[in-house]
Amino acid sequence: ETDKKRLFTKYKLQERPSGLYIAFIVKTDDATKGFASHVLDELKKSFDGPIFLEVTRSNAEAIAVYERLGFIRVKTGVSQHLYRLT
Repeated sequence: ETDKKRLFTKYKLQERPSGLYIAFIVKTDDATKGFASHVLDELKKSFDGPIFLEVTRSNAEAIAVYERLGFIRVKTGVSQHLYRLT
């Protein structure tokens, strides 16, 4: 609940986000390639509701993965984007 309150304030959202907020960091190399996609695919299968995540604005590779998986950019902050999957 603290993270959702922070998102509401940080991004000046119209309403408090409901659903799941996830935060994880993946160091991409040959051994971990595809890990984020796998985790997000499993979350999509097992969670019925919106999923939120933040990504650093300069992380083009992660942004491409999230958008390919159906996440939509909701807001942009100083250094990060907020994405949502419904």
